[in-house]
This record gives sequence, C-alpha cells and structure tokens, in this order.
Amino acid sequence: MTQALSVGAWFDLDVDTTPPTILNVQILGKTATGFAVDWNTDEATTGGVNYGTTHSYGTYVPDEGSAATDHRVVLDGLARKTTYYFRVTATDVAGNTAQSDEFSVTTESRLPRPPKVTGVSATEGSVILSWQSPSDYEHLAKIVIYRRADTYTQIPDPEYQMTEVSATTTTWKDADTQPSTTYYYTLFSVDDESKYSDPEFVSFITSGPPVSAPRGGGGGGGSSGGGGRGTTTYYYSRTNTDPLTLLRIALLQWLQAFIAQRQGIQVGGGATGSFTNTVSSPAPLSGGTTNAEAARIAQETVRARLQAFFRVLTQVIQVLSTRSGAN
Repeated sequence: MTQALSVGAWFDLDVDTTPPTILNVQILGKTATGFAVDWNTDEATTGGVNYGTTHSYGTYVPDEGSAATDHRVVLDGLARKTTYYFRVTATDVAGNTAQSDEFSVTTESRLPRPPKVTGVSATEGSVILSWQSPSDYEHLAKIVIYRRADTYTQIPDPEYQMTEVSATTTTWKDADTQPSTTYYYTLFSVDDESKYSDPEFVSFITSGPPVSAPRGGGGGGGSSGGGGRGTTTYYYSRTNTDPLTLLRIALLQWLQAFIAQRQGIQVGGGATGSFTNTVSSPAPLSGGTTNAEAARIAQETVRARLQAFFRVLTQVIQVLSTRSGAN
C-alpha cells in the first residue's frame, strides 16, 4: 500500500519597507559657476541631486560612489547671478527611496577672472584691431593691449604694453608700425580688482612701403637731366597685385635694359623692388600712404602715365631709327 507524504513549510520573512532619512543637507563652495551639495543618510544609500532654474528641475546628477551614508554632488557650469532650485534623493539597498525638501541657491556675480574679449581681428591701416568686449560683465574695468614683433605676450608685461582702453571700447588703431612687419597682439580684459582674463591673440603682417612721389630738385641733376623734372618711385611687394602697376614696372624695366645696350636715352633705375620714371612729375604724396592707397592712385593715374611712357618709347624708336639710317 502506498502512502502519500505531505510536507508543509512556513517561512517568516522580515521585509524592509522603510525609506531612508536624509539629514544635514548643506550648500558648500558657492561661486559664480557652481556649488557643492553635501548630505547624510541614516543607512547606506545611493542617490543624487535634481536641479534646475525652475521648480520642475530638469537635470539629475548622481552621487557616483557606492552605497554609503555620506554623500556629495558638485554642480558646475552654471550661469552666474542665477537662482537654482534642487532636491536630494536617496535610495537604500532594499529599493526604498526618499526625497528631501526643496532648496534654492543663487550663484555669485563675480567670476574668478573676467571673461576675455572675443572675435579679435586685425586690418590694414596702419593696423586696426577690432574685438567684442564682455562689457555686460559689471566688474569689467578696462582692456589692455600688448604688442611684440617676435611672439605673443603670454602674461601681462609692462615692457610690451601699447595702450589700455575702456571696457566698452571695441576698436583701436596702432599707428606706430613699420611696413612689411609681422606684429603679434595680445588683449587682456581686467576687472575692478585688477584681475586679468585669459589672453586673446591676433597677428598681422603690414604691407610693403607706400608709393612716394618726391619732386625732383632744380638744375640739371638727376639721371634724366631734366632740370626741374621730378621722379616718381613705385615700390611693390607680394601684397601689391594691381595688374596695371605691375605691367608698368615690367615695361619700364625692359625699356631701361634695352636702351642701356645701345647707349641711348637713359632711364634711371632704383633699388631692388622699385623703378624710377623720369617722365612725369605728379604732386608729392603725404607720408604714411598705405599700399591700398597706392594701388588706388596708380589706377587713377595710369592712363596719363602710360601715355607718357609711350611718348618716351616713340622718341627712343625715332632716335634708334635715325642712328640706324646714319650707319
């Protein structure tokens, strides 16, 4: 005969349904861009901070450590002078979760150092610097500009300081420059506690020497021998690409070499990178003419000067024809 054995077992389980208690919530190390939140719990928990600029928060930052009773979360990258709301959460090993009351904190207005200028650019004439000033930063006092010809100024150095301008200024002209020179500019913004920003850099290469047109001296001096006839000297560089000016340079240099071979009419030559035209005598230019202005002047006067050139060329041909006929 078979008998069935029935065994019954009863287990008494102690289930944890009590949420943890959040204690001693503190705000530490508040600056213009962040702060830390510290808190304790009465048992080992994980957790974090919900925060935002409204009561609905929007951002959660976890306490990345393992379950513990001491906790800290650092909130950074915040906007200055802004009120933030936050609430701490904690979850124990049984999955019970608790939330703290809501707290609020307003970040400081003063940054550790002022914001730097942005969008720095440099243009011709002599050198004109432009930038965007962080003038909405109420602690900003001034902008200081440094210049070197070999490298950038990495830290404020009075030896290389060019000027300082007001916090709202956004442009400055450096009139003390030399042609065909590289200049390295560094700009710092400075607050009302004399704290300097990070540097902002820009460099610029000035153009070659300007067009000059001095009057020739009286008497019979000069290579052309033309009494009061003056000379016009053109300088050119890689930055001067005006085709008419370059064409004129090429024609006169060719003419000079051609005539010199035949000991005919002599056209005076200049230093490397220039030529001298003894035909026309325009009025002298004022000092400091830029390369751009030189190109404009050349374009305005090229027609008259080319006509003068071809008059000289015609005279040369006549002289050469006469000598050829005599031979």
